[in-house]
Amino acid sequence: MLPILLKNSNNPAARTRVVYPIEAAVDYFISLTVTGAFLTILIKQMGVSDSLNGIISSLVTVSATIQIFTASFMGKRRSVRRTSLFLQIAQHLLYALLYLLPFFRLGAGVQVVLFTVIYLAAACLCSMVSSAKFSWLNSFVEPGQRGIYSARKEMISLISGIIYNYIMSRVLDHYAEVGELNTGFLICAVSILVLMVIHIVLMLLTADAPQIMQDLKNSPSLGSTLKINFSNPVFRKLLLVTCGWNFFCYLSISYYSVYMISDIGVTVTFIAIAGIVSSLVRTVFSPRLGKYADKNGFASALQLGFLIAGVSNICMTLCCPGVLAKPMYILYVSIHALSMGTLNSSLLNILFQYIPKKDCMGAMGLYSAIGGLIGFGGSLLGGWILATVQANGNRVMGLPLYGQQLLSVLTVAGLVLLVIYMRKVIAKLPRLE
Repeated sequence: MLPILLKNSNNPAARTRVVYPIEAAVDYFISLTVTGAFLTILIKQMGVSDSLNGIISSLVTVSATIQIFTASFMGKRRSVRRTSLFLQIAQHLLYALLYLLPFFRLGAGVQVVLFTVIYLAAACLCSMVSSAKFSWLNSFVEPGQRGIYSARKEMISLISGIIYNYIMSRVLDHYAEVGELNTGFLICAVSILVLMVIHIVLMLLTADAPQIMQDLKNSPSLGSTLKINFSNPVFRKLLLVTCGWNFFCYLSISYYSVYMISDIGVTVTFIAIAGIVSSLVRTVFSPRLGKYADKNGFASALQLGFLIAGVSNICMTLCCPGVLAKPMYILYVSIHALSMGTLNSSLLNILFQYIPKKDCMGAMGLYSAIGGLIGFGGSLLGGWILATVQANGNRVMGLPLYGQQLLSVLTVAGLVLLVIYMRKVIAKLPRLE
């Protein structure tokens, strides 16, 4: 990396394009430590129910609502880079604090409340910076190359994330087996702090984007942003896409990790191995999916992604205690990874193809905020369905069925409706670029 950075030392834009994927990878490592099985184990040690575990895990979707204030907040700052850096330092410190909570002598109820507040605060900081940071760093990439660049950036995160995820999973499982889980939590906290320092250095190597800063300063007020975007029928139609995806995704996915650990009885290491398979799938196919998006448009890429996501959830409907549980989960994460290879970038990039550039920042904030709220609504409904099925002895209409399986069925049905909507409505909209 150093020779490439030295070669581009006099070209800030080129240097930023080199640093951006590495910065994203380090940020990804930190997010891995506070999501999925890691977060499930951390919450589970507080003694909460499976449904509450899933709801707390999905609080990140609520935090997305703060993005509607991003343009106004960032527009009052001097530098989008400096502000992003400070906000992410605070975010990472709060994430580390989550792993230190078990060391304080707190009552179970107090610990749950404090954990929830800290996790939500960290998620809000992440949401506050995400859209502005995305616009800032993405501005250094040519429009016609954004699909393939995003895919390659994601590939770097996934490959390096395989190693990090496996090591940290083995560490946590080891200390859980010897009855010293708190030591594993301490190592996770230290890991986050070390990664935070590396992330700071990488952020300082990037270039600022005066034009993005100027766009933020000139951005309309929240009231104007609401009026501009909701008076645009194209935005309203695109909004239904992210709302539909978030609702049906979080209806079920929030409860998969706790299901695998509590009901199937797998270890964090098994979840990590499944993650390795998932990452390998995305590594192989992300560049192809990126090229597909650049060639056919992000609307077509989303249709493909939703279809593949539907197939992955069919696998989870077949995942129940028994010899097929682990193979079906591996199959699920593999196919789900394939769908996320196109959905991750396409859900945001589609705005750049259909919304005027001057309105994109505000549109992105509303898009993420409303989609996040709808996603949390889906998670709450999923939690209620799960608790109801569990209270009924894991039976639905007299048939043996786990709550997570029922949620998977509902997700598949919703994704089918979303694909139909993409074909009938979004595919017919005129593109701007």
